[in-house]
Amino acid sequence: MSQTFRNILFSIFGVLLLMNSSGQTIEVNINRDSILIGEVISMSIQYPISNSTTSLDFIKGDSIGNSFEVFNVVSKDTLDGKTRFQLNVSSFDPGNQFIPSLSVYYDTNKVSSQQIPIFVSLVAVDTSKPFKDIHPTYDDPLTSADKWELFWKFIQRVWFIIVA
Repeated sequence: MSQTFRNILFSIFGVLLLMNSSGQTIEVNINRDSILIGEVISMSIQYPISNSTTSLDFIKGDSIGNSFEVFNVVSKDTLDGKTRFQLNVSSFDPGNQFIPSLSVYYDTNKVSSQQIPIFVSLVAVDTSKPFKDIHPTYDDPLTSADKWELFWKFIQRVWFIIVA
């Protein structure tokens, strides 16, 4: 009985050792797990760069998965052998969305982060009230005839300069 218990214990220890042998992890953290549509989430990403054969890079306007967009890259820093990103991301698709897992290769080992669920809800709208203009209407003081007159005067002046 003790031999069987010892074998089971060594097997469990061996599996745990193999799982943690690389020591490489990608940490992805967000500041909240539910937003209104279009609201910004602050997302931080951190992973070790030693022995990495690939890396992550983000720019403004990038898509992360099918439903999240990078609004702003707040910071990118490499310190103490780790790359750190601070991003502002948002989604315009309502419902349960997921920030997908991010992957980095270390030699031939692929290390991935966990998917992060985000609930994106719609903004409450009072449909009983009338629409409001976003901007007031703009009246152009020049009519089309005034614009054509200014254009022809410009052409005449240019022609006079060329001929003279």
